[in-house]
Amino acid sequence: MGKRGRKKLVLTEAEIEERKAKKKKYHQEYRAKNIERDKIQKAKWKANNKDYFQKYYQDNKEYLNKVNKETYNSDKEKWKKINRANLNKHNTGEYHVYKIDSAKEYVGLTTNMYTRMSRHKHDGRDTSNVKILSSFSTYKEARELESFLHQLGYPGDNKLI
Repeated sequence: MGKRGRKKLVLTEAEIEERKAKKKKYHQEYRAKNIERDKIQKAKWKANNKDYFQKYYQDNKEYLNKVNKETYNSDKEKWKKINRANLNKHNTGEYHVYKIDSAKEYVGLTTNMYTRMSRHKHDGRDTSNVKILSSFSTYKEARELESFLHQLGYPGDNKLI
């Protein structure tokens, strides 16, 4: 008998494994059902605490940069591989000539729209209305179109071939 006067339950190995499998399946199903809800809650929490994170970063900027450098320097090759993989994740292998329609128009060229738009956003440019004008398999063709559009008066970088 157990501590509370109940009969002690004795399970076979097969029953234990079956219970573990059921528990694992339950948790996987629960997580799958609630993953979207969790993402929404996390995004709301981040939005509601944005000021806190900005203040924390400003107060601890030196320390955070130091830790980041130490982490990177501890295994440079590993981090270079990760960075390359992240950059290439969105690379389609084509050269895209794109136009940003906003208060300040912009024409540019890239192989990785995701990374390029992130950089534009970081620079304060509105990227909500972007159009891919054309895609090319070679850099030379894409560069010729971009230069032609710059000659027509569309702003952008690298105005000369």
